[in-house]
Amino acid sequence: MRTLLLPVLAIFAVGLFAVPGAFADHLVISIDIAEGSSVPGCEETDDGCYILSTVVLSKADAQVTWYNTDNAVHTVTSGIPADGPDGLFDSGAIPAGGQYVKDFERGFSDGTYDYYCVAHPWMTGTLIIGDAPQPVESEATIPDWIKNNAGWWAAGSIDDDSFLNGISYLIQNSIIVIPPTDAGTEGGTVPEWVKNTAGWWADGTIDDGTFVNAIQYLIKEGLIQV
Repeated sequence: MRTLLLPVLAIFAVGLFAVPGAFADHLVISIDIAEGSSVPGCEETDDGCYILSTVVLSKADAQVTWYNTDNAVHTVTSGIPADGPDGLFDSGAIPAGGQYVKDFERGFSDGTYDYYCVAHPWMTGTLIIGDAPQPVESEATIPDWIKNNAGWWAAGSIDDDSFLNGISYLIQNSIIVIPPTDAGTEGGTVPEWVKNTAGWWADGTIDDGTFVNAIQYLIKEGLIQV
């Protein structure tokens, strides 16, 4: 693991999944595929399933190496589990003890690039190329009672419509502030992973940015109207 500077990425206005972050100090950035990550549970830890699960790199620090420290085959595939691979990069199968090296210096503009393991979709990571987003105080953006509601929803104490309508109201009245997001019209059923995300956010397992990513997904799917 290289020496890295840990930033705060608890942003209630960023965009689908991030946990601990890091600024890259060296030309080659190392990310470990966590031992035991082939079994659900790593996504609930502070480190995540890819360690570090969020890395911020400049144009000059644009080569990343993923090391598979687990005993199972994994992938590093750009995209998010809900939508599938987006074709920007894909390691293919990384065997136990293997590695994947990707150069991001050319062909990638500044922005956020999510990735995951296609074999174990609870494993997610994020690369941010360019300047890191400025942190905000989560208390100023997210009232505590919203976490209470998220926890009740995840536990089944309140139904989907009640929670989604409540979040819609809070966004429309600027109590919750998120980045501009294209709204869909399809509607449908809330995926189970979104409820899990709400529950983990409510109990402090994941940060605000990860929860906001899930909210943005619901907006894009037309499940939350803004």
